[in-house]
Amino acid sequence: MIKRMAILGVGLLLLASGISFAQEAEAIMAQVRARYKDINDYKADLVLISCASATGTCHRFEGKVEMKRPNKLRMDIKKPEAQQIVCDGKSLWLYLEKDKQVIRTNIEETKDFLVLLNPFDKLLTGKVKNSCKTNGNHQCWLDIPEFKDLFKEVKIIVDKKTYEITGIDVVDLDDNSSEYSFTKIKTNSGIKDDRFKFVVPKNAKLIDAN
Repeated sequence: MIKRMAILGVGLLLLASGISFAQEAEAIMAQVRARYKDINDYKADLVLISCASATGTCHRFEGKVEMKRPNKLRMDIKKPEAQQIVCDGKSLWLYLEKDKQVIRTNIEETKDFLVLLNPFDKLLTGKVKNSCKTNGNHQCWLDIPEFKDLFKEVKIIVDKKTYEITGIDVVDLDDNSSEYSFTKIKTNSGIKDDRFKFVVPKNAKLIDAN
């Protein structure tokens, strides 16, 4: 009888602990949502590490990113080669400067992780899976039902003091991964809409991917 009560006590303790962790995770996400509620635009230095599961190779990209509500995005990659990604809310434009090519994709068809998961759109609708880990910053794994057929894992890294998102890590269904890290973050700096308008350079070939 005593043994059964002890087992029951441990079970209740674990249940209570699980509830506590879940509540803490939702409290963190509530703070993140509140932080972004009144933010209209966002810019930062960007480091992207992209890994292909089929080859086991990873590539590092460095540049800058700008975002604006509701779904506009611009990435200017400087290293290792210059390229530009612009999302104007309807189309995604990828400009490969060295190859003199521009690839246009409808936003509904894009597979670009950051376009799909920018912090001004569907990313913040996600609910935390189980709990958030805290190791310097908060690390929260999100469940976003709308993207269940695209992503196996979505994780955000949240600054403990500002509740700004300083990183987004994604794994797709084929185990390809992308890690986005943001530094020197500035918000509500008044980014103009012209920053998200793309004009095909005269010497570039336009390829329509749709």
